[in-house]
Amino acid sequence: MDPGDTIYRAAGACSERFDACIASPALREYVIFIRSAQGDYNLWCAAIKATSRGKASLDYRLRNHQDVRDVVCGLLAGLATALGRWARRAAGKFRQYRLYVAAKVP
Repeated sequence: MDPGDTIYRAAGACSERFDACIASPALREYVIFIRSAQGDYNLWCAAIKATSRGKASLDYRLRNHQDVRDVVCGLLAGLATALGRWARRAAGKFRQYRLYVAAKVP
């Protein structure tokens, strides 16, 4: 793993979390909101080249500014954590609802 691709990897982790939220049956009712947020996120990534590699990438452009890279990575890690928590919380409620419905159906 290239130590100079920390933003690229963090941005990829967020993309994976968005995809997982969209695929989750527990979040089906929020899919329009999630897709909208994912679209905004994808535009942001494309505009600043967070998911690019090479000399055009944000990682390369910030290679001499570790403090700024740390802030960007921290923000991306926070987003990934929030998406993961939201998905886990929704999945838990979905499971509880299914168990409740199963207990009510004879």
